[in-house]
Amino acid sequence: MEKRATILSELRELSPKLAEIALENPYKVPHGYFEDLAGQVILRVVAEEQSLIDPVLSISKENLYSLPQGYFEDLAAQVMLKI
Repeated sequence: MEKRATILSELRELSPKLAEIALENPYKVPHGYFEDLAGQVILRVVAEEQSLIDPVLSISKENLYSLPQGYFEDLAAQVMLKI
C-alpha cells in the first residue's frame, strides 16, 4: 500500500487534475459478449468461406498460381542435373 501512496503523491506533484481522476477501469464490453463470441466468430468464418470474394479486402479468394504436374517430385533431380 505504501508504494501506491508514493505513486499517488508523485502524481499529485506532476498533475493534480490527473490525481483526482477515479481509479476505475474505463473499458467495458457488452453483457454476454464473451458467451456469444465463439459462435459469432464461427458464423463469420463459415460465411466468408462460402463466398469467393473476401468482404473485408474485396479481393478474390481463388488461387491464381499453379504448378506443373509432379513439379516437387522432380525438383531435386532437376536441380542435381543443373549442378
